[in-house]
Amino acid sequence: EKLEIQVERLLKKPLCDAFGDAPPTLVLVIDAVDECFSDKAVETMLKQLVSHSQSIPIKFFITSRPEAHIRTHFEAQPEIHHKQRRLR
Repeated sequence: EKLEIQVERLLKKPLCDAFGDAPPTLVLVIDAVDECFSDKAVETMLKQLVSHSQSIPIKFFITSRPEAHIRTHFEAQPEIHHKQRRLR
């Protein structure tokens, strides 16, 4: 629940207040998600970002190694647009 409050207060409200109905194309990069301290923390963060993503004037670019628990979360969310790319 703390993360939900943080997403609301630190992302959604300030961005909506600043840009209103005419949001620019902003991209927030979240790098190395697989390096978070726990799988549960990653799951919670991704759930919060996905649940608020339609109402926040921003796009998220999330990078990670192809960890199963992260892939599974995105595959279970048909309402979000995601692509997997492997860099060599």
